[in-house]
Amino acid sequence: MTSRAMIHVQHLLGVGHLSRAARLANALDRAGMDVALLSGGREAPQIVTRPGVRHIQLPSIQASDASFATLVDGNDQPIDDDFRRDRCHRLLNQYEDFRPELLVTELFPFGRRQLRFEMLPLLEMAYRDRHCRTIACSVRDIVNHRPRRQTEMLEWLNRYYRLVVAHGDADFLPLQDSAPFLDRYRGTVLHTGYLTDAQPVASPAEEGEVLVSAGGGAVGDALFTAAASARRSSALGHLVWRFRHGPNVSADKLAHWRDLAGPGAIFEPVAPDFTDRLAVARLAIGQIGYNTAAELLATGTPAVMVPFAGGAETEQTRRAERFAAMGYPVVAESRLTTDSLIAAIDTAARLRRMAANHIQLDMGDKAAAALMHGVAP
Repeated sequence: MTSRAMIHVQHLLGVGHLSRAARLANALDRAGMDVALLSGGREAPQIVTRPGVRHIQLPSIQASDASFATLVDGNDQPIDDDFRRDRCHRLLNQYEDFRPELLVTELFPFGRRQLRFEMLPLLEMAYRDRHCRTIACSVRDIVNHRPRRQTEMLEWLNRYYRLVVAHGDADFLPLQDSAPFLDRYRGTVLHTGYLTDAQPVASPAEEGEVLVSAGGGAVGDALFTAAASARRSSALGHLVWRFRHGPNVSADKLAHWRDLAGPGAIFEPVAPDFTDRLAVARLAIGQIGYNTAAELLATGTPAVMVPFAGGAETEQTRRAERFAAMGYPVVAESRLTTDSLIAAIDTAARLRRMAANHIQLDMGDKAAAALMHGVAP
């Protein structure tokens, strides 16, 4: 009988969490498991899963802004207790119907504490279910520093989780650097490499495009304005610049950006071919979320990084520091201006493609093998 895996993922602003969870779901499906991917954020058609993956959409939740202080539903209304009860009920029903041997929670309990109204009942159900052999956490290379939450996180990890699969390289950015309390975790922490489908390009065109992006979410306006303003005065202003924006940008804002950037700039919504375009780009300009970092490590594309630092977020800043040590120009969000971005672009224009052969990558096979080991008879 085929083993079943259920993955719970919640994206709140961008779609990076969903993208990573989808890659993991695809890897488990390739390995022969029956996979259900439960998504709690708004639908993201640019995220593609294999035909065998059951994509189950929960009533959607997203953050109202970059502070993450208020969660809203699909109608942009703050969620209330009735909404929480209904969504938890639906989630538990999905679990009972599917009966997985493997339950994977993406990020929780290292984050998404706002979802404990459904996560704790789900974990308790799986913990008491003898059919479920392994509860595991799938987590990126860095988690936000939350000293006041560490005791709580550790209690949940030690009660429910047999395995933490860290999608990173322990020699490059060990998870324990941002989660030092893991030295008291009684389960297993495995680093499987950066999860990416990207492939290096043997001979990329020297006159490729400049690719500007801020993920698939609602942040990045300041970055796009600065990049559009910088285009004509930068050392790479003669190239085509392709701006990949989120799906809900207003026509007025797009017109403003086009006017700033001038002829030779393309503005279009995020699309599934982003990784392919990044692989052949002359330069990438954008934030340094997990998925972008993994793709840069795989392709070696030169990049200017503007780490997202909204609210209490520390993840991208910490990652950017490590990439800066490798030679990537970094512009802090608080210091982002047209001039500072031009200076960084002109520096990056002199860079060669950066091979990162010493950093472990994973197309999903290593992570899938680690998770499947926990459900093997």
